[in-house]
Amino acid sequence: MGPLHRRMMELIQGGEVIVAASPALCSARGLRGSWDRGDVRAWYSRTGACMLPFPTDLHGVVTRATQGLAGDLREPAKVEALVTVLGEIRGRVAEASAQERLMFHSTAWELAHAVADASENAASPGLERLRCETMSLLQDTAYSAEDVSSLPSTLAGLPELAGVPEIEALAGDIAAQDGTIVEMLPPPEAHARLLHGRFTVRVFFTTSGPEGRQAVKEYLTGGTPYDRMGRLALEVADVESVLLLYFNVLDSDFEIQPTDQVAFWQQVSFRGQLSLDVDEHRQAEEQVRFRSVRYQRNFDSDELVYADLDEEAMSRTGFVDGMPSQMVAPVTTLRGACIRCHRRVISSFHPEEERELRFSAPLEASGRSLLTPEYTRGAEARLREWKGLCR
Repeated sequence: MGPLHRRMMELIQGGEVIVAASPALCSARGLRGSWDRGDVRAWYSRTGACMLPFPTDLHGVVTRATQGLAGDLREPAKVEALVTVLGEIRGRVAEASAQERLMFHSTAWELAHAVADASENAASPGLERLRCETMSLLQDTAYSAEDVSSLPSTLAGLPELAGVPEIEALAGDIAAQDGTIVEMLPPPEAHARLLHGRFTVRVFFTTSGPEGRQAVKEYLTGGTPYDRMGRLALEVADVESVLLLYFNVLDSDFEIQPTDQVAFWQQVSFRGQLSLDVDEHRQAEEQVRFRSVRYQRNFDSDELVYADLDEEAMSRTGFVDGMPSQMVAPVTTLRGACIRCHRRVISSFHPEEERELRFSAPLEASGRSLLTPEYTRGAEARLREWKGLCR
């Protein structure tokens, strides 16, 4: 099934595009210019400092379809090619390995949203065929409770799988449900909304040493108002925040079932205690570090593969870091993209998502109890609606 999987990804992702890079990215590629690195915001955010090719990414689990069907994906020939390859996958889905099935299922879920968005603007017989082929693949790869439990639990083994021993202690403590680490419940809704419910979000807070961990716990659970919780790194030194995305799957009724297989590990480390007296971009450059570990598609075997992403890797500047569809899209380094959202206020406590929170030891909640309305009344409802259109 490897060649079919690769062909599907080639059709969805398309070829490389030329993008407008930030000075940070141009510099990381060995180019020189009259850029002022002292202006940290411009260093990472200014666009068009140079033009670079954005290489085709066939291995990521978030494709450009997350942001809708690009122009080339609406062309009749490309639509027909996608219908054909999805049909071939459906015809052989019984041969798929566990990880291939997960990727076919998750990608069909992503495509379903892209096709729906495209159909609202320019319905066509080809797009309707693509919609129904996508929904049929989702149905053919639906998961029973036994199927869900057979997927691997990867958190404890993530440091070895990704070759990142630096996260071993923290990943181990979270997996062991260490009560000195705090999990925020419910998680923020942005990831559910923008990634169409494909992943369950879990967010954890801690720091180094028992005194620091107790300080984090007391700050978050001791009656701090919501509008001040995001100031955690301004009140406690050496805060560590970890956001995990776990794969979700659908059962035969199109109910979302969370799994224990990690898709992303995103860690923000604040060195020391931050201050309001320093420019926030300069302070982030000096005191904030990021670690991004991503699941990788494997076209050759069912072996689990994770990658520790380089902070200087090319990245979109928006919330969703998938391949761009348009020429001259703004891009920066992965570090620059992270600094846009994570400087000194922890964005998990965004004021637009104020809600009733509780905090627990790691991983005490599980299954569908983790799903917010964006999953149940949002993603599930839309998928069932589109399924009904194909009867």
